[in-house]
Amino acid sequence: MERGALARSGVLEISALAVLFGVFLFHARHFEFIQDDSFIPFRYIRNFIGGKGLVFNAGERVEGYTSLLWTLVLALPARLGINLVFASRYIGVALGMASLFILYRLSRQIGRPDRAAGYSLIGVGLMALNGAIAYWSISGMETALFTFLTLLAVRSIFLERSRDTFTTWPPLIFIGLTLTRPEGVLFFGVTMLCLLFETMRDRANRTGKLKRLSIWTAIYLIPMGAYALWRLSYYGYLFPNTFYAKAGISREYLSAGVDYFRLFAMDYLLGGLLLILPFVVLLRRKWRWEFAYILALCTTYILYVITVGGDVLPAFRFFVPLLPFIYLFAQESFVELHEWARTRGPALVYLTLSLPIVLAYITCAIPYQYIRDAWMGENALVLKMARTGKWIKEHSTAGTVVAASTIGALAYYSDVPLIDMLGLTDETIAHHPEKIFGLESSWKERNYNATYVLSRNPEWICFSTGIKPSAFAERA
Repeated sequence: MERGALARSGVLEISALAVLFGVFLFHARHFEFIQDDSFIPFRYIRNFIGGKGLVFNAGERVEGYTSLLWTLVLALPARLGINLVFASRYIGVALGMASLFILYRLSRQIGRPDRAAGYSLIGVGLMALNGAIAYWSISGMETALFTFLTLLAVRSIFLERSRDTFTTWPPLIFIGLTLTRPEGVLFFGVTMLCLLFETMRDRANRTGKLKRLSIWTAIYLIPMGAYALWRLSYYGYLFPNTFYAKAGISREYLSAGVDYFRLFAMDYLLGGLLLILPFVVLLRRKWRWEFAYILALCTTYILYVITVGGDVLPAFRFFVPLLPFIYLFAQESFVELHEWARTRGPALVYLTLSLPIVLAYITCAIPYQYIRDAWMGENALVLKMARTGKWIKEHSTAGTVVAASTIGALAYYSDVPLIDMLGLTDETIAHHPEKIFGLESSWKERNYNATYVLSRNPEWICFSTGIKPSAFAERA
């Protein structure tokens, strides 16, 4: 009887999971759009499969894309003739669904075996209803891939610890994570430190575990070292051009990062209240390693995002990969609260059952208008820049050069040599910025070199507003 009840419970959970897949698909399609920045790797892909190399402008080797792996993933459908806007959107949505499934498997793996039915799906439900996750999954950018690989990497670490066998999957997944976004190296470093700390406390199996960590480190570092050498030989620099154009650490960056996190906490963390839940879970579970490890990943990454000043794009793109883990802690807190309430009476049980529903509503409803406004603004921008790009293509000649600060759709549809006035895809501006007296630049996208831009004799200089200069490079 008990086995039959468990089987029915499993069928109900799988059915509910399928429903949540549908909810996520509907949510993502509700925000169907394409981010202007997505067209930057699209242009690299077109040049790559066209035999011009992995470049933005033919003949100029500049690493202006953020994600090598996402660029290569999209090169396959592009080579098959599939529209890149469509492919990038729905590969992202598929990866979002895969992330829901991995989070469900994580919930089953590290959750209490005696939990009430349905509690393994709370985190998945919160993730499916999150507007930022839906928004960035269908944006055409690499965020969904990075989120999926982060979850998969954590899942692989947990599986390795639960088995006696030794595999090479964890470092390989972390390589993919690092090739998707450079923050992957941060996650790998924190993971190795957490595993090393655990290993040093295990005197009985210390030697074997140290050997495993050494092999994993070598498997990760050798390919990443080879990639760094290729980057140096092909592009001439050890880091992407975007790093030289945007990176920095200062009081201005830190202030912007704090504001970025504060807005995120107000929209998705109940003003920071959800950040207390990891410690509640850790205390109730006697500081179980898995939860301490996830907390270490989240804390380190939050501090990193604050330090680098957050993101210039809306909808909390940088924090999307952490939301599944935050919701996992929320879920396990509800499990503990439910177990406590069962011994106190049915009224408290009903109250605990309502709390996940309330949190789900808040997750979806409070940031909705903010996400919706960002969606409408980006749709309008891409439409305008695409039309401008097509007009330029119709009116250009073999020698036409264009300068712009919003370069995605404009560059892709114009298909002419384009000077990125912010320096993200331009080596000179990134490495040799100009300073004009009386013109103060902002904390990010602060580089410009008006003298260099004008020396290239651009036929058109395109302002992103279409009316007057707004970005500091345009004002310069």
